[in-house]
Amino acid sequence: MMIQFIPFIMKFITPSVQLMKKYQWGEQPKSSLGLIKLNTNENPYPPHPSLSKKLANFDINKLSLYPDPLSHKLKKSAAKYFDLNDNMITLGNGSDELIALIFRVFLTRQDNALFTEYTYSHYKTYADAAGISYSTMPMKDFRVDLSLLNKIRSKLFFLTNPNSPTGIALQPKEIEPYVKSHQNKLFIIDEAYVDFSDKKSCLPLVKKYNNILVLRTFSKSFSLCGIRLGFALGHKDLIEGINKVKDPYNINALTQLIGLEAFKKVTYYQKNIEKIKKTRNAFSEKLNRLEFEFFPSSANFVFVRPPKSVAAETIFHALRKKNIYIRYFFDAKLKEYLRITIGNDTEMKRVIKKLETILN
Repeated sequence: MMIQFIPFIMKFITPSVQLMKKYQWGEQPKSSLGLIKLNTNENPYPPHPSLSKKLANFDINKLSLYPDPLSHKLKKSAAKYFDLNDNMITLGNGSDELIALIFRVFLTRQDNALFTEYTYSHYKTYADAAGISYSTMPMKDFRVDLSLLNKIRSKLFFLTNPNSPTGIALQPKEIEPYVKSHQNKLFIIDEAYVDFSDKKSCLPLVKKYNNILVLRTFSKSFSLCGIRLGFALGHKDLIEGINKVKDPYNINALTQLIGLEAFKKVTYYQKNIEKIKKTRNAFSEKLNRLEFEFFPSSANFVFVRPPKSVAAETIFHALRKKNIYIRYFFDAKLKEYLRITIGNDTEMKRVIKKLETILN
């Protein structure tokens, strides 16, 4: 047997991290000149203009002080927005930090996590990093079959709803019976895209059950990817568990300021959401005319399979050459599909024109 020599420095890195696969985020182009960026599900519309004045008037001397460790003012606004008590909410440096904390707080190496077959791949990255075992719930036609919860052992179940990359959503009434009947399982409902859905949120369930956490984010519907602000919502004891482990100053002063201002301008963001949904529906109709196959989306993106005459990877590279970035998953199971974020009307019309050229 050949002996594999590991560089000296590698002995400091845990075996689980050495073996794990690195998360592959959407490509971030270096130049924005003439760019149409539809590969990371960002919002095409800017934050409310009032934010410029808020930042211009910010006292930079405050940056020499630690921010409020519990973000009291921001949490109060969040409690009003989500219609929950303050003690049922905690904030994260993006919902990604909250996902990482969930693995640390609720799972040991003797436990098992459960993900659906096609979902946000970063869940597996966090599980691998923490040395947590996990199972994958099979999906048929990219749809979740919750009855399989009865057959797969797990302490914790992650459900992205609406799902990514498919955009398919379940109604809370489809989820609730399983939350009720699996009291020994913690349900994590990741609702990053729920504001773009005509389906309802699972948020009311956190008032009824103590085995569910709902995750929300300001990155998508509030046009604030750059400030990294996420929310975990659930029973006060679950929230307190997360608060024990989180970095005491995880929400910086500027993020708290911007988050507060965003909650004051909810109507503006809701109007942008409606514009995105309208554009998504119109874009989907045009894709249908071009004989793309797709699932009705409940998110700010569409998940599509091109006509058989042109491979998905071919379209991905052809659009990229035209400075249009969409998401192609270099994965054997998803190689026939593309995920396209919904931009503004002008951007999506340009995408359709380029697709017509490629197909012809």
